[in-house]
Amino acid sequence: MFTKGLADSGYWGDKFFGRIMTTEVQIGEGCVHKTCRAKVIYGLDPVFESGSTCITKVKNPIAYGAKEESNLAERNLEITKQ
Repeated sequence: MFTKGLADSGYWGDKFFGRIMTTEVQIGEGCVHKTCRAKVIYGLDPVFESGSTCITKVKNPIAYGAKEESNLAERNLEITKQ
């Protein structure tokens, strides 16, 4: 649950009070780095709809399979934007 810091209701206003659930996930084939996926349980309106899932942080660049990708940076950026 958001309680302090940037998530504090005094910082953003009462509309951003809410609760989220996070899990670690792997993205892509051959991926050794994990990301955190968050699901909104309630609150945080109007920015997030309840039940929506999103990736909150990509800790390290993501490798795809065993071959080199020329557009690896672009693919990592797109995953981060999800």
